[in-house]
Amino acid sequence: MEKEAIPAEMIVGEILWRLPVKPLARFRSVCKAWNSIISSDPKFAILQLKNSSTVRTCVDRQRVMLWHGLDCSYAFFLEKKNSIFSIQKIDTSPIKVNKASSSSYSIVASCDGLVCVLQQIINEVALVSNSITFWNPLTRETKRVFDPPTFPPSTNWFNYGLGYDSSTDDYKLVQINIGFEKNETGLFQPNKVGVFSLRTNSWRQIQDFPTTKICSLKPGVFINGALHWTCFFKDSADYHFKVVSFCLEKEKYTLLDITAIDFMLRNFLVGIQVLGDKLAVYYPSNENRSYHLLFNNLYDNSESWTEHTVTLPYGDFFFPLYLLEDGGEVLFQVRKGQFGVYRLRYCTFERLHIRGQPKTFQALTFSESLISPNTYKGAKI
Repeated sequence: MEKEAIPAEMIVGEILWRLPVKPLARFRSVCKAWNSIISSDPKFAILQLKNSSTVRTCVDRQRVMLWHGLDCSYAFFLEKKNSIFSIQKIDTSPIKVNKASSSSYSIVASCDGLVCVLQQIINEVALVSNSITFWNPLTRETKRVFDPPTFPPSTNWFNYGLGYDSSTDDYKLVQINIGFEKNETGLFQPNKVGVFSLRTNSWRQIQDFPTTKICSLKPGVFINGALHWTCFFKDSADYHFKVVSFCLEKEKYTLLDITAIDFMLRNFLVGIQVLGDKLAVYYPSNENRSYHLLFNNLYDNSESWTEHTVTLPYGDFFFPLYLLEDGGEVLFQVRKGQFGVYRLRYCTFERLHIRGQPKTFQALTFSESLISPNTYKGAKI
């Protein structure tokens, strides 16, 4: 007796979107219908992304990207499978490299599998131009855009953030000018903010950022519909450290106090990261070899922070990347070429030795997806 075949509509509607991106990329060659759905259907991509974010095995679909920005010659994924970390090389050829002049490439933002690569072209005198490429490293799709026309071409002191606005089904890149620049009319003031919409394929200038005093060179992080940066504010008596939250739907700023910061004013390194489903703030303690790691659950509108003290040997640097397993372990960058795992429950530290990892790189957290930077084709809402 022959076994009945699974109906094609069941395979597409109930099975395919539950799979990781890597096998889906291979399944595009099965037939034209599958290729069209996997490559071009934005609803399928969103469904697959949401499933990856909620299933218990989502930690297996979160990776760290290692990026060499001087010549855009290589990039890698750091992955964990069966308790073993490994390095996988990424094809960077879709990023268009300008070899005619001096250029640098840096990753300035990432969200839902989309990575924003900033290319700065420099001649012997000054910065000539900036361009940003939206890139999905797994599907190899790209979209190149240029800086907002409201900013002087010579301005290059920026901070960025990329997030998803569910109210308009749109990815928005936020660019904050945090530096002073002289131009023909005098001194160009900082705080100016531009927003690029993938849906409308255009830049807009919005209300100024509340402060230029952003505490980290890392990009803003996206969680719960908003981008977040750590900043400090000065009044007549003291400095106050806060999280600046930018709602992508309303395009409004709100401030969240960071409690119990106890380090001296010369140490303005207050980092921010998304760990699991929580917002995390980290900063060095006055004591040697220690960092404070604060967690806040934004989903229950909590204003309180849960604190952990992370003690590292030899005064190592602490940059958390993401949570492993059941949330009890934090993968973090120790120094430029090293990683470690910190067990929150037992307060223990393990340095990782990963074969094949490059000596110098920029590290960022990356979630795999099928999201295309060309989904909207510049169409207006």
